[in-house]
Amino acid sequence: MPIATSPLLAIKLSRQRHRAILLSPGVLQTPNFHRNAPWISVTACFYKKGQRVSEWAGPVHAAPLPPSRLAEAAALAARITAEELGGTFWADPPPDAALGNGRIIIQAAPDTALTATMLARALASANSSQNIVILAHPATRLPPHARFCTLLTTPVDPWPLLKGAAALYAPPGHYMNHLAAFAGCAPAPPRHAATCLLHITRYASPFTGQPIGCEAALDIVAEWRRITRANRDVGALTGMSFWKRQRMGRFFHAGNAAPPHCRTASAALRAARGRAIAAWSYRIPHGLAENPAARLIRVEDGFIRSRGPGSFFLSPCSIIADTSGIYYDASRPSDLETLLLGTRFTPALLARAQRLIDLLIRHGITTCGAGTVALVLPDAGGRARILVPGQVADDLSVRLGGAGGAGNLDLLARVRAANPNAFIIYKPHPDIEAGHRAGAIPDTAARRHADLIIRGVPMAALIGAVDEVHTLTSLAGFEALLARRHVVVHGQPFYAGWGLTEDLAPLPSRTRRLTIEELVAGVLLLYPRYLDPVTELPCTAEILAERLADPGTWQTTRLRRVRGWQGMIMKRLGVT
Repeated sequence: MPIATSPLLAIKLSRQRHRAILLSPGVLQTPNFHRNAPWISVTACFYKKGQRVSEWAGPVHAAPLPPSRLAEAAALAARITAEELGGTFWADPPPDAALGNGRIIIQAAPDTALTATMLARALASANSSQNIVILAHPATRLPPHARFCTLLTTPVDPWPLLKGAAALYAPPGHYMNHLAAFAGCAPAPPRHAATCLLHITRYASPFTGQPIGCEAALDIVAEWRRITRANRDVGALTGMSFWKRQRMGRFFHAGNAAPPHCRTASAALRAARGRAIAAWSYRIPHGLAENPAARLIRVEDGFIRSRGPGSFFLSPCSIIADTSGIYYDASRPSDLETLLLGTRFTPALLARAQRLIDLLIRHGITTCGAGTVALVLPDAGGRARILVPGQVADDLSVRLGGAGGAGNLDLLARVRAANPNAFIIYKPHPDIEAGHRAGAIPDTAARRHADLIIRGVPMAALIGAVDEVHTLTSLAGFEALLARRHVVVHGQPFYAGWGLTEDLAPLPSRTRRLTIEELVAGVLLLYPRYLDPVTELPCTAEILAERLADPGTWQTTRLRRVRGWQGMIMKRLGVT
């Protein structure tokens, strides 16, 4: 729900009578990720008989404020300045001609007379009109003297301008006034930060439309700042399947535009112009990975993906964007391995990781599913129950991290040989069951080693009903760790080697011992990117987990139904 139509705002505005109301974005703004991106903050100016009366609640913000509130506001303003979170932070940097100490910045107003007044005041204090930078919309009518100034008619990141500015002139109520005050290039009374951030501005979650505080809004904007800054260096996308290209554009949107999709290596290099190229990890165009001019970011599905497998054309809501390798290739370093080896995990981050674990377990959320069911397994006669999850035969995690494993039947035979008295349960991979991927083994062959073959049961429920999980590289092993199950790893997946699993193929490069909270903090909170399937905005793992818990969020499309029918036909014909 956009903030301009939130219940809180409607109540506040309904109390004002006989006044015109002008809504404008607050200091904290939502990048232009798409046309309908909701505001995260808003201010309201009230006009009576054409005259500006007050901002938001009028005399309310004139009441005395306790020192604690002033200190809170000062800390919020300091964070906005230090992390450069206000205004159009996602826009391109201003040109060098607009930078330099002593510059005077003018934010042009729709009213030409007001802009002329601000320009006259600036000229009176400036050494030269060349030291004046005017920010204006292309359609804005400017005074004649403006042609001698540096004119910027496209949005820019305001922070490089403010850092060296001597003064700023902007229309009353414009957010640039507040940013200038925070940055120290405009005079402001001691209570200005409190008035701006705690009284005249209202904040709402862009994901729920519910009111939130300034600190929570800053956390969201800080994440957007981190993502848009990283995406500025991505010049092209390649190797993306047709059905996920729009979603990939959302993931790599820089706040004002998304990189183009390119089919060939040469087209990607031309579009990137020296910037990075984001390529789907197993569909990199021929010759691109070997080209010394290419800076590759390898892209893959995230670990909390969606409510259904990708083989049904369900676009991912989380991805991995790795600049040095990829998490499933144990033969080379990856961003994830570097992160887990070197990150100092703060108590706040670990507490957040524990809350996320609880959320995932409570709702039965796994990589491609959610939901809990009451599962009753056959009596094991006191034997240990061991789950062996099937994997896709040609999956890159098996080929690059399988440590010589020869597939599902070979893994079952290994598990039975090592555990002759156990009650072994085999669950075929859902993509194989749907007929979309290779790796199926006949039930007669599986039953030579497994006591039970189980299908159509959520992985979370099955993990909760067993004692151990044995796997090559399956994400089910990681999900079993979250449920505090014993995990035996026959391959070399990303979650092995940290002291949490029984590793049959050790990894000497992973020398650090981690807690489960530290592993989750790295794997689920710091490494992936997430996108809210409802608002199509970058979000946190917690927001996506809440969406996954709601089955109404995930609608079946005609394309997905056709894909399901195709899988059934291929399975019957034995094509897979």
